[in-house]
Amino acid sequence: MSATSCVPRATALYGADVPPGRIGVLRWRAAARALLPFLEAESWLDVGTGYGRFPEVAKGVHPYTSFDGLDATARVETARDAERVEEAYQGVLTDPEMARRLRGRYDVVSMLGHVEGVGDPRAELE
Repeated sequence: MSATSCVPRATALYGADVPPGRIGVLRWRAAARALLPFLEAESWLDVGTGYGRFPEVAKGVHPYTSFDGLDATARVETARDAERVEEAYQGVLTDPEMARRLRGRYDVVSMLGHVEGVGDPRAELE
Protein backbone atom coordinates (compact mmCIF):
# COMPACT_ATOMS: atom_id res chain seq x y z
CA MET A 1 0.00 0.00 0.00
CA SER A 2 1.48 3.35 -0.98
CA ALA A 3 1.53 6.37 1.33
CA THR A 4 -0.96 8.20 -0.87
CA SER A 5 -3.40 5.29 -0.78
CA CYS A 6 -3.37 5.57 3.03
CA VAL A 7 -4.75 9.12 2.92
CA PRO A 8 -8.44 8.12 2.49
CA ARG A 9 -8.10 5.66 5.40
CA ALA A 10 -6.41 8.34 7.50
CA THR A 11 -9.22 10.74 6.69
CA ALA A 12 -11.74 8.16 7.89
CA LEU A 13 -9.74 7.38 11.03
CA TYR A 14 -8.70 10.88 12.05
CA GLY A 15 -11.48 13.00 10.56
CA ALA A 16 -9.39 15.25 8.35
CA ASP A 17 -7.12 15.14 5.35
CA VAL A 18 -3.76 14.01 6.66
CA PRO A 19 -0.51 14.31 4.71
CA PRO A 20 1.06 10.84 4.29
CA GLY A 21 4.06 11.73 6.50
CA ARG A 22 1.77 12.55 9.42
CA ILE A 23 -0.07 9.23 9.45
CA GLY A 24 2.67 7.57 11.53
CA VAL A 25 2.71 10.44 14.01
CA LEU A 26 -1.05 10.24 14.45
CA ARG A 27 -0.90 6.47 14.96
CA TRP A 28 1.89 6.82 17.54
CA ARG A 29 -0.03 9.53 19.40
CA ALA A 30 -3.17 7.35 19.38
CA ALA A 31 -1.17 4.39 20.72
CA ALA A 32 0.24 6.53 23.53
CA ARG A 33 -3.20 7.92 24.38
CA ALA A 34 -4.68 4.42 24.54
CA LEU A 35 -2.78 3.83 27.77
CA LEU A 36 -4.10 6.93 29.57
CA PRO A 37 -7.19 5.31 31.16
CA PHE A 38 -5.12 2.50 32.67
CA LEU A 39 -2.07 3.93 34.40
CA GLU A 40 0.38 6.79 34.63
CA ALA A 41 3.59 5.07 33.65
CA GLU A 42 6.85 6.13 35.25
CA SER A 43 9.02 4.02 32.97
CA TRP A 44 8.49 2.86 29.39
CA LEU A 45 10.69 0.70 27.16
CA ASP A 46 10.19 1.01 23.41
CA VAL A 47 11.51 -2.14 21.71
CA GLY A 48 12.65 -1.65 18.12
CA THR A 49 12.82 2.08 18.78
CA GLY A 50 15.16 2.93 15.91
CA TYR A 51 15.65 6.70 15.97
CA GLY A 52 13.15 7.07 18.82
CA ARG A 53 10.32 8.65 16.88
CA PHE A 54 7.59 6.91 18.90
CA PRO A 55 9.00 7.99 22.29
CA GLU A 56 9.40 11.51 20.94
CA VAL A 57 5.67 11.65 20.11
CA ALA A 58 4.58 9.75 23.23
CA LYS A 59 6.37 12.25 25.51
CA GLY A 60 3.76 14.79 24.44
CA VAL A 61 1.05 12.52 25.86
CA HIS A 62 3.05 11.22 28.85
CA PRO A 63 5.29 14.14 29.88
CA TYR A 64 6.24 12.61 33.26
CA THR A 65 7.28 9.23 31.85
CA SER A 66 10.88 8.17 31.37
CA PHE A 67 11.28 6.58 27.93
CA ASP A 68 14.11 4.14 27.18
CA GLY A 69 14.80 2.46 23.86
CA LEU A 70 16.04 -0.93 22.71
CA ASP A 71 17.11 -1.53 19.13
CA ALA A 72 19.35 -3.98 17.31
CA THR A 73 21.06 -1.08 15.51
CA ALA A 74 23.11 1.94 16.55
CA ARG A 75 20.11 4.12 15.69
CA VAL A 76 19.14 3.84 19.36
CA GLU A 77 22.30 5.80 20.24
CA THR A 78 21.15 8.55 17.89
CA ALA A 79 17.78 8.52 19.68
CA ARG A 80 19.53 9.00 23.02
CA ASP A 81 21.80 11.75 21.68
CA ALA A 82 18.69 13.54 20.35
CA GLU A 83 17.05 13.11 23.80
CA ARG A 84 14.19 11.05 22.41
CA VAL A 85 15.05 8.28 24.89
CA GLU A 86 16.89 8.51 28.20
CA GLU A 87 18.59 5.11 28.18
CA ALA A 88 19.68 3.43 24.96
CA TYR A 89 20.17 -0.32 24.75
CA GLN A 90 21.66 -1.81 21.61
CA GLY A 91 20.72 -5.46 21.31
CA VAL A 92 17.75 -7.81 21.16
CA LEU A 93 15.30 -9.12 23.75
CA THR A 94 16.13 -12.72 22.86
CA ASP A 95 19.66 -12.22 24.23
CA PRO A 96 19.48 -13.71 27.76
CA GLU A 97 21.79 -11.04 29.22
CA MET A 98 19.72 -8.21 27.73
CA ALA A 99 16.49 -9.81 28.95
CA ARG A 100 17.98 -10.17 32.44
CA ARG A 101 19.05 -6.50 32.51
CA LEU A 102 15.64 -5.21 31.43
CA ARG A 103 13.25 -7.64 33.16
CA GLY A 104 10.95 -6.00 35.70
CA ARG A 105 12.22 -2.45 35.17
CA TYR A 106 9.33 -1.01 33.14
CA ASP A 107 5.68 -0.18 33.70
CA VAL A 108 5.09 -0.32 29.93
CA VAL A 109 6.84 -2.09 27.06
CA SER A 110 5.88 -1.13 23.50
CA MET A 111 6.78 -3.02 20.32
CA LEU A 112 5.08 -0.93 17.65
CA GLY A 113 6.05 -2.30 14.26
CA HIS A 114 8.67 -4.54 15.86
CA VAL A 115 7.14 -7.97 16.44
CA GLU A 116 5.97 -8.38 12.87
CA GLY A 117 9.53 -7.79 11.62
CA VAL A 118 11.36 -10.43 13.67
CA GLY A 119 11.91 -14.07 12.83
CA ASP A 120 10.43 -15.51 16.03
CA PRO A 121 7.81 -13.17 17.53
CA ARG A 122 6.97 -15.63 20.31
CA ALA A 123 10.58 -15.57 21.56
CA GLU A 124 10.49 -11.77 21.63
CA LEU A 125 7.35 -11.79 23.76
CA GLU A 126 8.62 -14.33 26.28
